[in-house]
Amino acid sequence: MKKNILFSAFILLNIILTYSCKKEQITPTYYEWTTYNTNNSGVIGDFITSIAIDSLGNKWFGTNTLGGISKFDGVHWTTYSMANGLVNDNISCITIDKQGNKWFGTDYGVSKYDGTKFTTYLAGNSIVSSIALDIQGNKWFGTETGIAKFDGTNWTCYVDSSSGYPDFKLGWVTTNSLSDFYYGDLINNEILSVAIDKQGNKWFGTNGAGVIKFDGTNWITYTDSTSGLANNFISSIAIDAQGNKWFGTVYGVAIAMYQYRTDTIQKFYTTKDSLINKEVSCIEKDARGNIWIGTAGGVSEYTYNGHWDNYSNINGLGAIWVMDIAFDSQGNTWFGTGAGVTKFNGVQWTTYTIDNGLIGTTVNAIVCDKQGNAWVGTTVGVTEILAGK
Repeated sequence: MKKNILFSAFILLNIILTYSCKKEQITPTYYEWTTYNTNNSGVIGDFITSIAIDSLGNKWFGTNTLGGISKFDGVHWTTYSMANGLVNDNISCITIDKQGNKWFGTDYGVSKYDGTKFTTYLAGNSIVSSIALDIQGNKWFGTETGIAKFDGTNWTCYVDSSSGYPDFKLGWVTTNSLSDFYYGDLINNEILSVAIDKQGNKWFGTNGAGVIKFDGTNWITYTDSTSGLANNFISSIAIDAQGNKWFGTVYGVAIAMYQYRTDTIQKFYTTKDSLINKEVSCIEKDARGNIWIGTAGGVSEYTYNGHWDNYSNINGLGAIWVMDIAFDSQGNTWFGTGAGVTKFNGVQWTTYTIDNGLIGTTVNAIVCDKQGNAWVGTTVGVTEILAGK
């Protein structure tokens, strides 16, 4: 949610640039549309920040308009808010664990829903921006005031040495106990992104202080001055099939190469090195191992064989500022922008806007279900794009 808000200031400029040199778009003819908002359905809010799909196919939508959570089973809507036990009605992220529990990061902490009841973990007024699960089942939370780990029973919090408890506002508490705190390990408390590699290392992207790696015992920091990081503002982290870590920044992409059981930043790419634009908003890996990088000026694809391809509105992308990327079961890649959503099948580009069925133009989140349907969350509601038969 926070990253989307940071990007929203550029939306108007993005739309102006897009339509000033817009390529003629293909009109969708083989997709069906269904739109949902507070006027025509049971969704609790129109500003959709996050979407998750559980093992039963239920769709979970988070909002940030003091609405809360909506669940859609394909027929019926069920809503959850503070009145039902949710800690806060502004939702920033949703994660579902192996047991089917739903974890909701909010502007005021975390709530877990087990299908029957909510369990709330308060965090003062700390915004939870990201959640990741490790192979042991531990939950890792990136917040604006530090890192928290929950093992199912106990909470452990990691903060920097400048933060002194009890004044420090990351007061993760349950009804029974107070968390353990560790000081002096973090270079910065505001965490924007979290990723976990196959070796179990945790990677945290910060707001202006670089990247933190935690192996369970030791902390290693990577910054632009000490490690070759492109920039210290880390918007996104992705891990490729070889175990290399890709860090998106406002000045390009840095890659920590995984070799001989160590991680060393050996490469970084900016516009002079094939990247289409240096301001990176999101990075995703597809099923073939290709890396897709969404930026303020289009999309770059780094293929598994080391080749770069760049795409912008000149090629068929609906708008140049890309805020989210998703992949469906049919091999299509979906891009959420400030002027609609674009689908790319490897050859043909198709853009969907309000003129041909999309409920709104500013796309915050895209998730594709097992049937290949795309669920598009916007600032004014949700659109389901049914896969072609």
